[in-house]
Amino acid sequence: MKICNNKGQAFDVFKLLIGAAIGLAILIIIISIINYLETWKIDVSKKLLAEGLDNAVQTPNGEVVVRKNLTFQKGQVFSAKSLAASAGIGGDCIELQSSSISAFSLEGGQFLELRSGILSNVFYQCFQSYLPNPDCRPYCIVSFGKELKKNP
Repeated sequence: MKICNNKGQAFDVFKLLIGAAIGLAILIIIISIINYLETWKIDVSKKLLAEGLDNAVQTPNGEVVVRKNLTFQKGQVFSAKSLAASAGIGGDCIELQSSSISAFSLEGGQFLELRSGILSNVFYQCFQSYLPNPDCRPYCIVSFGKELKKNP
């Protein structure tokens, strides 16, 4: 009968523990990178959203300006007044629209809440004057996921 050395077996368990710790550290690093990139995409999308509205406000001729593939996260809320303030126009001079998919919750053309994370196109259209609110110069429509026609 041959007796095995217990020290060798304990070393194998220690090597397995070290491997598991290294694997966990690598997993944490990968998850951190993914979270960082997702946050970065959302920040870039916010910037592109504001730039698209600025471009439409600068040329209020009824042309449709499009920003494609913007990333939005669940729970984000957009208000017409805050978008108008960022574009430097009156608070009642922006109307929000959205597609009919369940990711968007639109309230009275003034507030839009995202019920889930989504990748969407945003369409902008500004006019020198517009019948619903002739005092606004310009009057803009911002549509999330719903394509705008040349003349509304």
